[in-house]
Amino acid sequence: MKTPNPQLETPNPKLETPHRPGVALLMTLAAVAIAFVIGMTIIAGLPAASRASANLVDRRQAMYLAESGLQEAIARFHQPPPGESVWSGVTHRSVTGLNGTYDVVITDLGDGQYRIDSTGRLTHSTGGATAINQNLHLVISLTTSQSTYLMPAGTVMNSSPGFAILASANTYNTDVAVYGTVINLAHIKGNLQASGSILNLGRVDGAIEALASIDAPPDLNLNTFTQYSYNGQTYQAQIVQPDDVKNLEKEFKPVSTDNPLGVVVVAGDMNLTGDLVIKGGILVVRGNLYPGSNTLEVQGQDSYFSLMVGGNLYYNNSTDLKVSSGPAYLKSNISPVGFSSNASMKFDAGLVSLKTLPLSFGGNIEINPINTDNGDSGNNKNKGKGNDNKSSTGDGPVAINLLISGTSGGTSGGTSGGGGGRTVRLVSYSASSQP
Repeated sequence: MKTPNPQLETPNPKLETPHRPGVALLMTLAAVAIAFVIGMTIIAGLPAASRASANLVDRRQAMYLAESGLQEAIARFHQPPPGESVWSGVTHRSVTGLNGTYDVVITDLGDGQYRIDSTGRLTHSTGGATAINQNLHLVISLTTSQSTYLMPAGTVMNSSPGFAILASANTYNTDVAVYGTVINLAHIKGNLQASGSILNLGRVDGAIEALASIDAPPDLNLNTFTQYSYNGQTYQAQIVQPDDVKNLEKEFKPVSTDNPLGVVVVAGDMNLTGDLVIKGGILVVRGNLYPGSNTLEVQGQDSYFSLMVGGNLYYNNSTDLKVSSGPAYLKSNISPVGFSSNASMKFDAGLVSLKTLPLSFGGNIEINPINTDNGDSGNNKNKGKGNDNKSSTGDGPVAINLLISGTSGGTSGGTSGGGGGRTVRLVSYSASSQP
């Protein structure tokens, strides 16, 4: 009997493995299904990602718009539009290159502080969603300051280019300074200075100094003047139209809480039809001044130009003009209208003239010195005297506060006579957004 062979009797697993048709197909289908699901998930997520990206772009554009609003607000605080002491804000302001607008709201918080709210707003929606707003909030502290003109003498003239002639028809009870060359025919009861040469054919009681260091008087632009700074605040001047001059009270008192310096601006020529006394205020005439056969007296403010005339000052036989406190400022000529032998002009606190005073004057132009208390120009008190024939005021230059920014002029403490300014200081900043 044979012994069995174990190798021959061991079954072959490969031969006994059952054949399962379709397994590979199922595995292929499963892989395709998984890939399909993954692909569809990615595709489904693309619109959301696109919307998120567009939303981010919208937010950025809205933020740029809001920042543009803040930038305009700060610029407007430094220099507000004519007729406004503080910018009133804006709505629906567009910006080139951005698809939207911004709104700016200004809120007065008191004590010189203001809140600026700037909202950037898109003009379109993304995917049907509400347009995006971005809000920026700024609180600032605002202070205003005046510039000053260091007036070197009781009478200052600007003759550059060319020369000034100091006429014998005028009475100078004060020092005289000329920015330029001067020919003197007058009796000057004080010192005579000029930045150029001096030809003295008259009489000077004090010293004569040619080639002196003299700043030019400020060339003030009266045409756009509507507001002024005082004690760190901005105030509106009282604007009077030329046709309404006749309606002013004969003794006019313009000082008020809203207009503490009593600044009155005639927006054109000023023709007087009767006597007028301005008590404690400042008169600014943008055009020509025609006192006529009337009395005009300006009892102005110390340390300010109390009368400023942008055009010509015309006079006739019976004109009576007196500026009794604070110097006068004349940009153009003093010219006669007809016969004028009895005309009278008296400047009790000095005069700044950008033109030569009349060589022949039928009446009398009298210019008296600015009187100061111990040289303290910030507290000077103009007494309206000055007929004591002193050889000099003896107090040196006087700082005159400028209500109006000028295009040129002298300096005081390094501050150009061209302008005071506003200082804007950041107090707080915050941002918020809306969908």
